[in-house]
Amino acid sequence: IARELEMVQQSLDNTGTLRKSKEEAVEEFTKASKQAKKTQRNLTRAKLELEEAVEEEEQSGSPAGLEQVKQLSASVAASEAEVRSQRARMKRALSSLARFEPDFPEVMVHLESALPRELLQVWRPDCAL
Repeated sequence: IARELEMVQQSLDNTGTLRKSKEEAVEEFTKASKQAKKTQRNLTRAKLELEEAVEEEEQSGSPAGLEQVKQLSASVAASEAEVRSQRARMKRALSSLARFEPDFPEVMVHLESALPRELLQVWRPDCAL
């Protein structure tokens, strides 16, 4: 009973360690989510620029066009690596946030944005509509 009372106090008290940890996890998840979206957009743009450069190079056949294609290919590869890195960060943040869900059901708002709809019923069938 003492352990449960301690957990309740940590959950409800604004200065409680559990609440602070949850808030930090929410903040990290939010940052990771925004950064993952940004890097995905950057990758999409880089791929589009590469496609355009390849088309131009095929039409003109100039050495300068070939060099630009090589540079853009390297940019796409770097963007893909960054996307993988941000997805890993997002996965860690999601995992960290998910461990607070039993004590703080409100974190489901964040989890719902990251989990596929099909998994929501598996995750918490009593909370799914």
